[in-house]
Amino acid sequence: MKKILTALFLIASLLVKSQNNEIITLPGITTNQFYIDQASVFQFKYERKLGKSISLQTGLRYHSEIEQNTYDGLSKWIQSAFNSYKLDATFLIIPINLERFKLKTGIGFDIGLSNYYWSWKGVTITERDVNEQNELIWRDFNYWQYNIDKITDIGMHFVFQGNYYFKNDLFVVAQILYNYVFDAEVANTKYSWTLYRESPICLSAGLGYRF
Repeated sequence: MKKILTALFLIASLLVKSQNNEIITLPGITTNQFYIDQASVFQFKYERKLGKSISLQTGLRYHSEIEQNTYDGLSKWIQSAFNSYKLDATFLIIPINLERFKLKTGIGFDIGLSNYYWSWKGVTITERDVNEQNELIWRDFNYWQYNIDKITDIGMHFVFQGNYYFKNDLFVVAQILYNYVFDAEVANTKYSWTLYRESPICLSAGLGYRF
């Protein structure tokens, strides 16, 4: 019995003192939020300490953007939308490595499936119609056009992050991330126009746990 208790005590001591792992949740926005209706980002990260001032961070990142437009100031329609699901890996260095505060910066690569949507007013065609009095009239019909592209986006990102730790191993995080997508401008032969891929700057703040 004493041997079992001693082993459990040693294992618990190692787990308490290691503190080499971190889990982070980071909701935030992209800078496009300042001039369109919605531009959000959400990240879930796992980080493993590799050395005294080096760590590896991996995780999932979701981007969502919606831009609306209006003709009359009253009714709105979605002009464009973008959502992307990315897997990323980031190597971080820690130039400021204190007990309660750590400043981290790094570079990484990501890959994900991105959906790009556009819609716009197409041609107007005048066709015959019947009004409420059952009279034959000519009415204008507006036909909308849309485009949907599902593309694999591959890119790299740069991270600038600060962590403040509490005594119970919970911590708060603030992060700036710039995601650069390779081949940002590509010819879309299917619709014979140019696609501009999203390379957003993300501003995020969240919570984490160190163990």
